[in-house]
Amino acid sequence: MFSNSTKVAADVTEASAENDLKSTAKAVKSSAKKIYDHVTDDLGHYADDADHRVRDLTHRARDQFDAAKGRFDDARHRINDRINDKPVPSAAIALGVGLVLGLLLAGSRSSRY
Repeated sequence: MFSNSTKVAADVTEASAENDLKSTAKAVKSSAKKIYDHVTDDLGHYADDADHRVRDLTHRARDQFDAAKGRFDDARHRINDRINDKPVPSAAIALGVGLVLGLLLAGSRSSRY
């Protein structure tokens, strides 16, 4: 039905198409590998950058916490010193503050009912 030269031409065409397909597959695989490597590298840089930022924010938050704790401790010591230096006026002030708070709380309770 087909001549020998037609069969040979068909075999050559098939082999050529197969080689082209293999070459294309290798090129696609190579391109995909390059893209994967590039994306992986970029993600690594982004992760490192995020890690540095989190560490920096953590250190800054710790520094601010330590500074606030120091100010609180200083204020507490000054109040304790003042109370120890003048216990009677301190007790009178505490009694007055307690009385005012008690009246305010009692007033808000009676207005609810």
